[in-house]
Amino acid sequence: MRKILLSFILGIASFTAFAQSETISINVFVPEGEIPVEANKMLLTKLNQIVTNYGLADNGLTERFFLTPEVLVATKDIVPSNPPKVSQKLEIVLMIGDVVDNKLYGTFSLHVVGIGQNENKAFLNAFQKIPVKSKGLESFLEDTKGKIVSYYQQNGSQIIDKAESLAVSGQYEEALQLLFSIPDCCGDISIKRDEIASRVYQLKMDQEGASIYKKAKALWDTNPAESTVTEVLSMLEGVNPESASASDCEKLVARMTKEIQAKKARQQKSAEEQKAKNEEKERAEWEFKVRQYEDQLELQRQQMKDQTRIERARVETEKTVSGHIGRIDFNKVTRIIKSWTKSNK
Repeated sequence: MRKILLSFILGIASFTAFAQSETISINVFVPEGEIPVEANKMLLTKLNQIVTNYGLADNGLTERFFLTPEVLVATKDIVPSNPPKVSQKLEIVLMIGDVVDNKLYGTFSLHVVGIGQNENKAFLNAFQKIPVKSKGLESFLEDTKGKIVSYYQQNGSQIIDKAESLAVSGQYEEALQLLFSIPDCCGDISIKRDEIASRVYQLKMDQEGASIYKKAKALWDTNPAESTVTEVLSMLEGVNPESASASDCEKLVARMTKEIQAKKARQQKSAEEQKAKNEEKERAEWEFKVRQYEDQLELQRQQMKDQTRIERARVETEKTVSGHIGRIDFNKVTRIIKSWTKSNK
């Protein structure tokens, strides 16, 4: 179950990522179309640096609180030079508010001057001078942070209730996202958030684990073959060992192992039986050939024996005949032969 253990580690890492909400999360938004595109990107970068430096960077868990700028051109002059340059005095008003309740929490103004060969470069030059840290910025952000904490302390119970409602309907990801939008600095609300988040996360693990187990089991039941093992194990990797289905997954793996081993044993036995049959067939074929050879050899021996007996009889007969040759009455034979001729008839 090493792969399932890996999924447990990844699951805990995912939960930890959700839970990293020790500070307030503020999104940064710079409206497009009001200043040149390149300058817009520069301003967005600067504002993100500011919220990051003060520990207020967006954690992706809430879309309620935003920092946004209003860029006001106080003066704009053409500097007589070769080539002429544009000089702009800007007032940048930073605003933080709640876009859901349409409530502005605070503002802070910065004054910068930018000079460049054109308007875009003048904006870029000015935005480069925006400080990412200052006492004024710190005071502004701390004051705003206090107001946001107050919001969660006043509304945290409703947020948690809504998250529980989402969890009941099976929307676990949405419920966890809502719960972890509450930062850790909200006292009892943060403690209650952790209790509910732990239960919701367990429900999420159980639901996902049960779904994966069901699919993996169905796949194995449909095709319990060695070629399916890798795919089933890959599916089971997604089951967190803390899930209620973890024990079922372990039993499924044990069952798969047992069935594969049994199948291999049957295949090995079948192979051995077939091997024995082939050997018996080869032995029978060999014995048949040997018998054929021996029968042929015996036939040849018998033929040689018979031939020898005939030859011996012939020789003995010839000897007997030759022994009788001296006793023939040739006079008698001559008379008989002459009697056959026409002249004597």
